[in-house]
Amino acid sequence: MADRVKINTESLLNIELPFIKVPYEQLRRLNKLCQKHIERDGAYLHTALDKVAQDHLKQTRLADLDAIIARAAGLQVKLTDLHAQEASYVASSRARLDYLQHVADMATADDPRWREYTQGRLVRMTIDYLLRKNCVAAARLLAQETGLEALVDLALFDEMQRIEAGLARGSCAEGLQWCSENRSALKKIKSRLEFFLRLQEYIELIKQRKYMDAHAYARKWLVLWRDEHMQEIEHAMGLLACPVATTTCRLYQAMLAPEQWQVLRDEFRANCYALHSMAEQAPLVLTLQAGLTALKTPHCGHPGDIHVNCPVCRTQTLGTLAQ
Repeated sequence: MADRVKINTESLLNIELPFIKVPYEQLRRLNKLCQKHIERDGAYLHTALDKVAQDHLKQTRLADLDAIIARAAGLQVKLTDLHAQEASYVASSRARLDYLQHVADMATADDPRWREYTQGRLVRMTIDYLLRKNCVAAARLLAQETGLEALVDLALFDEMQRIEAGLARGSCAEGLQWCSENRSALKKIKSRLEFFLRLQEYIELIKQRKYMDAHAYARKWLVLWRDEHMQEIEHAMGLLACPVATTTCRLYQAMLAPEQWQVLRDEFRANCYALHSMAEQAPLVLTLQAGLTALKTPHCGHPGDIHVNCPVCRTQTLGTLAQ
């Protein structure tokens, strides 16, 4: 029978879309960052060189040239670092494309490479699950032992963990930088993350009773979102007249609650998954659910019909997931 089981390559490659999308998105963002550095520092160097050419004082010219050399050296360091990251992402993309090419070349499930692919995919899903649960060290060790480092998203989850750590300690800086680097892509998925981060920074100023600073911050940043989030902005402005420590208003209590930082972490993670075409739920869990659904019968779950060898019936193992 095995030789009659044909592989639906098109469906399989659709399932593997995030597998390719992650390094592609990382490369896209890296190129944007390189472009930003080159444009910004290039404009500075061009202006500075024009100034040197017009300056007739030797001492001033030497000082300006030193500043130009330092700026150019700084740009070189930044671009060298980005180039190293780019090489890593390109290598990962190439390894993943080669990996999927083997899948595309297979016609039936009796191909020896099919078993190798399915076993490798199980390991990849396990590593992904560990990464989503913040077991990064265990995931990295498993990737190293199986030789799958180029086929899993360790770098992406390292970055996610860094940004979430910033939010956990009450800092929006890392998250806002990430939003800046991915602004065009986030706009396409109609992300609200940047607004929520700006709103949280405003709320933190209110908590510190820096009302003038909070008002200035709102005029500078929150007003940019007035077309999409006018109601939230109006509610936020009410905090300027609200006694933070003693308010009984449930709306303001919710806005001031420390739990908002966890809401931001969840929002960031959801946006990051969407940006890379990744499911919010781990593929390992989704696959198990699909498999358990296929095993279900009308008798599963009924106390009188429980079978000791049925994984759907065993609530202490996979039964809860099957429900």
